[in-house]
Amino acid sequence: SEAATTTTALSERLGRRCGNPECVKVHGQQTDSGEMTRLSIRCKGCLQEFYCSRTCRDIAKPTHDCPNTETATAATSGGTSSTRQVTCDTCGKRSSYRLMKKCSRCRNATYCSPECQKEDWPRHKNECKKKKRSTSSKESSSGRPGTNASANADN
Repeated sequence: SEAATTTTALSERLGRRCGNPECVKVHGQQTDSGEMTRLSIRCKGCLQEFYCSRTCRDIAKPTHDCPNTETATAATSGGTSSTRQVTCDTCGKRSSYRLMKKCSRCRNATYCSPECQKEDWPRHKNECKKKKRSTSSKESSSGRPGTNASANADN
């Protein structure tokens, strides 16, 4: 039934032009290269206007009369209240978790830029090694991953 709903929604757009006034693409029409045009990008605010690409959506944003302008602006900037905000471990800058860089080893340290990550490495290095060592259960006393000290003692 979900596939039927999707097909119905797509067929309702047949013949509809891209929401960007400068674009001439029409949903369901074949392009010169033989591909079918699909209006699959929606306005992030009202979800009522459709576009053929993100570029067209961004171009049309100033002219689109969206009733939910605040929602659309927050959704495109990544600044919604539901977005988890974290602080850079070096400079204290706040940003969304999704946009921050994370330590690739422990994934616990967050940074706003590679420069902040490099600057914080001397401090974070020891903390990171401790967390990595305590979370790695497959390392044995030999220090080699995947070896088991008790199995080696039997040989």
